[in-house]
Amino acid sequence: MVALGTNLAPQNLVQFLNDGGNILLAASSSTSETLRDFARELDIDLPPRDSYLADHFSFHPDSTRNHTLLVLDSANFPPLSHVNAILSPQTRESKIVYRGAAHGLGQGPLLLPLVRGRGTSYVFDGKEDLDSVEDPYVVGQQAFLVSGFQARNNARVVVTSSLDMFSDE
Repeated sequence: MVALGTNLAPQNLVQFLNDGGNILLAASSSTSETLRDFARELDIDLPPRDSYLADHFSFHPDSTRNHTLLVLDSANFPPLSHVNAILSPQTRESKIVYRGAAHGLGQGPLLLPLVRGRGTSYVFDGKEDLDSVEDPYVVGQQAFLVSGFQARNNARVVVTSSLDMFSDE
């Protein structure tokens, strides 16, 4: 993996945000500690490495035994006014195939949950045996798949816990 360099330190990303810049952070199971530290500055807690979101009730037919390829629908969009203002009705009513993890959100007033897990979803360590998951990272509607952060200067950060969301597969 290529090093990101010192210019991508959490403090520099926060300064970029304070200067009015917008950031799209697409996390994966191998996201660097630098980007994890930046997310923590915003009160967004990315999952541990090698973690995956599973749901044994809303999985895609092509999903493997661990049910980590999910089908999202209107139940995954919180019924909040900002979600309706940001995401079109067509998006909220569409089926979306999702593979990735989910992150936790703090209580900050500048955080905006956009897409969340269903009540039956959970994030587990991919190195564990799926039949004996004892301590999931986040569960149910506390598992956030896409979240936003709007700074007081209107700069924005959008965080997703899936790189696959940006593929056409």
